[in-house]
Amino acid sequence: MMMIKTKTKKWGFAKNLATISVALLFAGGAHAVTFEEASNASQRGDYDIAYKGYKALADQGDAKSQINMGVMYEYGLGVQQDFAEAAKWYRLAADQKNSQAQYLLGMKYQKGSGVELSFEEAARLFRLAADQGLAPAQQRLGILYVNGQGVPKDLSKAAALFRLAADQNNGEAQYNLGVMYSLGQGVEQS
Repeated sequence: MMMIKTKTKKWGFAKNLATISVALLFAGGAHAVTFEEASNASQRGDYDIAYKGYKALADQGDAKSQINMGVMYEYGLGVQQDFAEAAKWYRLAADQKNSQAQYLLGMKYQKGSGVELSFEEAARLFRLAADQGLAPAQQRLGILYVNGQGVPKDLSKAAALFRLAADQNNGEAQYNLGVMYSLGQGVEQS
């Protein structure tokens, strides 16, 4: 009986030590969480550690961490889902000329999710990301040109944007470009 109690006490000590170690991890002491550690925690579903790691890095201006903070709020991963908070974090990274953040923030404006609906702002953000070669942004901007939302309707520009994204193996852009060729819209019918 005495052996079992000793093992339990040892386990209790080890458990407390592990709890203290995790607490020290975020106490600003010995070890700051790296982006990779926060990302690994997120992939494991340990959103508490991921949040703390990303937040510390995001507050220091790390654009990738700011995007991940936005994603956590966008999808309610370990936090209360909050589209406006997601947009705030995307904007911080977008202001650093991060194409992924520009695209994600553009999506928020295109849908009016957490921000006021604005096709003009969506088009501006998609253009910034598209000019950096981001295929999903090229695809989305092309759709705005097809529909004349936030930009003048221009099927030739739409087709050119779809071509850029299609050349990067973006399936939606490949499909849309195929439709444009089949209908002869913005390109010669083929």
